[in-house]
Amino acid sequence: MTRFIAPLALACTAAVFTGCAAPQATDSNVDALAALADQAKADFIAEDPAMADRFSSSVGYAIFPSVAKGLGFGFSGARGEGIVYKGGAPVALSTLGQGGIGFGLGGLTYQQVLFFNTNEAFDSFAAEKFAFTAQAGAVAGIYGASVDADVLKDVTIFTNENGGLMYEAGIGMAGYRHNLID
Repeated sequence: MTRFIAPLALACTAAVFTGCAAPQATDSNVDALAALADQAKADFIAEDPAMADRFSSSVGYAIFPSVAKGLGFGFSGARGEGIVYKGGAPVALSTLGQGGIGFGLGGLTYQQVLFFNTNEAFDSFAAEKFAFTAQAGAVAGIYGASVDADVLKDVTIFTNENGGLMYEAGIGMAGYRHNLID
């Protein structure tokens, strides 16, 4: 049974991620997404002031101001657009796509930030590698709890739930696509 979980999770992610191109890196797209990312960054720091040190000390980070996720009939999918920073400067626009299998029902939106603690971790992300995730959570309105088991070496992931109604336990894959900013 367990040997079928990874291929099934990969198939779910591929189904969700197919056609999920990263936003074009035009000046207006970069400016709009950077404004949303700045607000999400402020939200993370307001939630936990120690996050300010993470933003300034990491090699880079990717921030997704709004990710929408749904789960039903044993399958889940999520999508969001974000911006990737290295050394404090925006370097790419990115799309997050997730797919998985598990137990639960509902939908929610959330903010997500990935901190890259080493150059190797940043380079792996920039090469659009896939990663397994395991999640358990419950959200009702703007109150929620989430545990994300991050399987990427030297990457730390944080989420802030914006709202929705969802409970879940599952396994899946996340994929990212990027368009470089000139």
